[in-house]
Amino acid sequence: MVEKLIEKVIKDAEEKKERILKEAENKLADLWAKEKEKIENEFKERIETEKRKIRKYIETEIGSFKLDKEKEILYLKNNIIEEILKKIEIKFNKFLEENIESIVKNIFEKIEDGEYNLKIPNSYNFVIDNPSKKINIIKSDIENSFIIEGKNWDITFNWNNVKVVFQNELIEEINKTLL
Repeated sequence: MVEKLIEKVIKDAEEKKERILKEAENKLADLWAKEKEKIENEFKERIETEKRKIRKYIETEIGSFKLDKEKEILYLKNNIIEEILKKIEIKFNKFLEENIESIVKNIFEKIEDGEYNLKIPNSYNFVIDNPSKKINIIKSDIENSFIIEGKNWDITFNWNNVKVVFQNELIEEINKTLL
């Protein structure tokens, strides 16, 4: 009987051992699953964080690259505009040189009677015959321009003054052509 009792105690101990091992395995599997899920979630979060950092870096680099290229384009565009304005200036000065006498006479036909000083470049020679206006022609060291001085005003007709008036229109037209 003692043998049966020993066998029963051994059998019960074996069953208890199996049950304890099974519970330990289940607990270990649960702990492993929880830890695995936690590690996977942390890993996913880190990956997403790094992806965001990389996207932000790429966006910043692309933005910086675009800005640099826009600056280069603007620089080149401004150079082209300056070159075009310089060519227009040369044509304007040539036109003025060829037509200064008729331009001046036309202006004097349109302004009121009075006394005026007309400053012209030393290289020009012409006479304005207008009895209702007293015009003193003064030769000067000015180039590519003329100046009409009235009692309370003066007009300087040169590229810089014409450019001020028409520059926005010229640049707008040039921009349309460049784009």
